[in-house]
Amino acid sequence: MRLTQRKQPGHSIDLVFSLVLFLLFSITGIGVVLIGSQVYSSCAAQLEETYTSRTALSYVSEKVRQADVSGAVELVNPSGFPENALVIHETVDGGSYNTFIYFYDGALRELLVKEGTEITPQQGTAIVSLRSFTIEKSGTNFYILSATEKSGKVNQLMIHPKSM
Repeated sequence: MRLTQRKQPGHSIDLVFSLVLFLLFSITGIGVVLIGSQVYSSCAAQLEETYTSRTALSYVSEKVRQADVSGAVELVNPSGFPENALVIHETVDGGSYNTFIYFYDGALRELLVKEGTEITPQQGTAIVSLRSFTIEKSGTNFYILSATEKSGKVNQLMIHPKSM
């Protein structure tokens, strides 16, 4: 008795179908990963930008609150500075020092010097990068801080030192 092998009908179609299904699944998976990475990048950039402006506002407000003594905080426009600077006067071990907080060259900066020292805006240490940062005095009781993010969104904060 002789056994003959019979060809299975549709065997090549099954293989092609499986390969096409695998390719479709792979392409869909890669597409989902690419879309997810773009969404993540967008969210991370937005969070970073918001973080910098809020950090700048929080930093300045905390500095003002730490120096909340009568006459310790004032708004000045030093010679050679393009914008106003917040100056915090403090005495350490009998010496008088000034901390200048100001915006220059795309960054919020801070500079600590002995009182009477000549200063330039380039000397300060950059704290955070922003599009702009302004400090204004409203009446006699409030400082208004405005931080503009790279996207153009403006965040503001009003500070009222208790010692004013």
